[in-house]
Amino acid sequence: MYKYTYKSYYCKYKIDIMSLINKVIKNIEKRRNELNLSVDALAKKANIPTGTLNNIRYKKHNDIRLETAYAISIALNFTLDDLVK
Repeated sequence: MYKYTYKSYYCKYKIDIMSLINKVIKNIEKRRNELNLSVDALAKKANIPTGTLNNIRYKKHNDIRLETAYAISIALNFTLDDLVK
């Protein structure tokens, strides 16, 4: 029987989070292109700094704040569910 250690659980959890973040980024980019929005235009529409949007797009951080994801989804006429599909 395999026992999870903190380290193995953390590694599994981190992989799952990164997979989710990659889906979110892919869906943001796909929808942004469908709407012909520049990065600056999306950032302005979502009322977030362009640098924050670029940090998300280029995976500078390992997380996305829920408030930021929500603002982006509203700007893209998406739900939060649409971002993670």
